[in-house]
Amino acid sequence: WNVRKQHFRLKYVWTWRFGGRNRFMYIFFVVEQQTGAIFFSLCVCVCVLVIVIITTTT
Repeated sequence: WNVRKQHFRLKYVWTWRFGGRNRFMYIFFVVEQQTGAIFFSLCVCVCVLVIVIITTTT
């Protein structure tokens, strides 16, 4: 148990020490997810617009 606790502390210190790169990767991932969501909603809006135009013209 003592060894596991020490390992956890070492791991925590490691992630805290090199947290900058991890944080940057996390921010990049969040931005990528947000742009993906924006792109998806844009596609949905375009599809709805096309369907509305088709239904109104015919």
